[in-house]
Order: sequence, then C-alpha cells, then structure tokens
Amino acid sequence: MSPELDLAAARAQLPADMVDAWLGLLRPAARLTHAHPPQRIVGHLGGQPDLPADVTWPIWDGQGPLAYIAGLDCAALPRAMTGLDLPADGHLLFFCFDGQVGDALSIPTTGCGAQAMHIASDRPVSPRCAPDGITPYRRIPLAAHAVDSAPPDDHPVLHQTFGDSFSHGIDHPVRDLSFEPTGGVRATLHQVGGYAYPLHFPLEYGLDAGEPDDWVLLAQFDSDGRARMHWGDCGLIYWLIRRQDLAARRFDRAAFTLQCY
Repeated sequence: MSPELDLAAARAQLPADMVDAWLGLLRPAARLTHAHPPQRIVGHLGGQPDLPADVTWPIWDGQGPLAYIAGLDCAALPRAMTGLDLPADGHLLFFCFDGQVGDALSIPTTGCGAQAMHIASDRPVSPRCAPDGITPYRRIPLAAHAVDSAPPDDHPVLHQTFGDSFSHGIDHPVRDLSFEPTGGVRATLHQVGGYAYPLHFPLEYGLDAGEPDDWVLLAQFDSDGRARMHWGDCGLIYWLIRRQDLAARRFDRAAFTLQCY
C-alpha cells in the first residue's frame, strides 16, 4: 500500500484527531517476492548457504542439524526500505530446525532451534552442502519491494497510542485499518522489517518485550510451495530482535517463533 493510499484510507475511516497518530505508526518494510529478470536479486530462499570454512553448520543440541532457510544480501537491501539498522554489507543467513531429522514433532517455537547469523563481506566463503538427513529447500531468488507496514489488530503499539479507547472498544475505528490475518486468501508474505504478520496474536506478546517498541521484525518467511517450504499448516516463521542487539550486530540473540493455523 502506498503512502497516498494509507492517507486516503485513514482520512476516510478515522476521526480527524486520530489520522496523524495512525500514520505515525506505519513502518517501512521490504516485501520479498520471487525475482524475475530484470529485477535486482536481494537474496534467496533455500539452496546451499555460503559459509566461511571456520563456521560450523548450526545444530539444535539433542535434536540435530538445522535446515537452511534463506540468505539476504545486506548491500542490496537499502535501510530506507527495511527501516532497520542492518549491516551495510555481507549476508544474513537464517537456519531453523524443521523436523527432517531427530524428533519430527519438535519444531522449535523459541530461539533454541533456530539461528540467524551475519557473514561479513570480507570473509572468504564457499557453498556448503547440508548435513546427512537434511534435504535443502529449493533455491528461489528474491526481489524486494518497499511497502508501508501497519500494526496488526491488538498490537501493543495500538494500545499504547490510543489508550483505553482502543483497549475497551471492540468497534474502535482503528481496527478497520488493521489487517485480518485469519480471513480470506493471502499472498505469500516473506518480509524484512515492518510489523510481523501474525496468524493468531501479535508476536510481541510471546516475548519478554519490555516496551512495545523494543523488538523489531528481522525477517519472516511464509510457507512457500515453490520453495517446498511448509511451516505447520500454512504457517510462517519469524525472527525478531531487540533494537540494541541489532545495533550491536548480536544476531545470535534474535528470537524465533512459528505460528500456523
């Protein structure tokens, strides 16, 4: 949705004194879609990760190796598009346990079975084959599109911004501008930055969040048939990170979760 459409919708549906407050909550985000020439490739789903020789393949202790999910080229993702203080170069790599080995029921819903890492551009890397038992997901190149991301219904920032009028008002006008995650047919939602797209409740409620703005969405990856990725029943997987940890490049502190129908 463009800023112009956001403004038009807000002016049409909100009382005048709420318009600026609502627009102030929008966050920039990079929506990731399957790339087609001549689109610029900013990363990929699946395939083999490029890793330095001294980086071991991540594992979940007691379960087994993680599966490689995606890689993002930080230099190809402008900060203005994502709204995140990402590194200027290098690659972000995402791994999670997906049940291919070990206990297939132990898909992680916390950070213990998932890992995000940044590989600096000055480190020599080479393609790494997945460990035995892990079938790589199909490699799909990704392009990025700038979008305005709105907070989902019942997100903490809505309660914080609109106070009791939102918390106690089921028919609050802001709710009409929040997406409905469980209704209708949705597009595939791979995304960097902005607000996470929850299927049940805002992800911040499952974290030791402190202030609602402490956490930001590092990346979310949707179920994607072309890549042969299926997270539960048409679910999504998410990495969130505290702003201070992102600034310190402590991607090992990113939190992971999954939601599915």
